[in-house]
Amino acid sequence: MTFTRHSGPSSRPHTKDTRSAPFGTDRPISGSPGDREATDSANDLNEPPPQADDNAAPVRRGRPSVAEAEALSGRILDASWQVLQSGGFETFTFDRVARHAHIGKATIYSRFPGKLDLMRALLQRRIEQRTDYLNQQGLNLSIRDAFHVRAAEVMKMLFSPDGVLVERLIDWLDQEIGEGQTMRAHAYRNAIELISHIMINSPDTADLGVRDINLA
Repeated sequence: MTFTRHSGPSSRPHTKDTRSAPFGTDRPISGSPGDREATDSANDLNEPPPQADDNAAPVRRGRPSVAEAEALSGRILDASWQVLQSGGFETFTFDRVARHAHIGKATIYSRFPGKLDLMRALLQRRIEQRTDYLNQQGLNLSIRDAFHVRAAEVMKMLFSPDGVLVERLIDWLDQEIGEGQTMRAHAYRNAIELISHIMINSPDTADLGVRDINLA
């Protein structure tokens, strides 16, 4: 049997490659890069907008709540205390505080216009934290025994690294604010008010033999 080879053009029909392209658009994959880029741009323009996810959490807009604002201020003050602990007052800057708090420096200035404002708020926060801690000591004891426990805790605080840093902070603020506005007097006044509050509200204050609490 003899086979004859045909040399003319193939009778096989020509088919265009229309493999599916992104976004479900059939387009030739072959062609120049410029043609493909033009087609891609047209497909991007014709792509329908993304559908909203009904299960997605709503995006908050507007000003933060009071609780959120207080939490952010506390975060800034805690970061400030960490900066003081690590480098002292000589290397204290808002840039370092911003890095420790992982926030922008403008956020710090929006709450504390200057270093003095921040340091005063920081001292107030440390005093409040000390007071809250001391209030939790000796709750189930008599007033006499509770005073003994709290006095021991106060001595620990004063000679701890945190206590020494608080004293340095008070000195720094005294130098910056000037005479007549001493922050050390404010700290002592706070301690006296705490003692007075405990004595006035304790049911066994009479056992101490104190006739005039305010005078004492």
